[in-house]
Amino acid sequence: LATYLFSLIEQGRYFDASKYLNAREAQDKPLNDELNRIMDIISICHEISVARYDLKDVSLVQSLVDEYEDTYDDLLDIYRARIWIMENTAESIDDYKMIDELCSHVLSLYPFDGETMAFQANAKTKCGQKKQAMELYRKSVDHTRNGIIWQKVEGCFWT
Repeated sequence: LATYLFSLIEQGRYFDASKYLNAREAQDKPLNDELNRIMDIISICHEISVARYDLKDVSLVQSLVDEYEDTYDDLLDIYRARIWIMENTAESIDDYKMIDELCSHVLSLYPFDGETMAFQANAKTKCGQKKQAMELYRKSVDHTRNGIIWQKVEGCFWT
């Protein structure tokens, strides 16, 4: 169960993971330590998601990253949040090169993360690497269910 729940979380489907945990709790069996940790991770992912997508609050996202990154340093949503902050505060090509490098690192850990691919494609676009960016954008659509990414990619191809 834990492996499946982690898989859902990495796909950005933490709401689905939460449903499974709630069903498991409804069996009147206490959650073990691993499942309690997963419940905490789901809560963190939700907090970060609200701060990024709903509030679009860079300082709040940064405070969440600061609060959780030491404990959950391998959590994909922490990486995504860090990249999102970098992208929203980038001012120079050097900033985009740093984003590209971090994306390469994240993709070495999570090679099928479409959201990170889209971040990297944007960074490559800003650095003038249009061909590589377009390949990454195409690939990102195949590896994410995130409609915001799909819209972003569609905009790149039609503008």
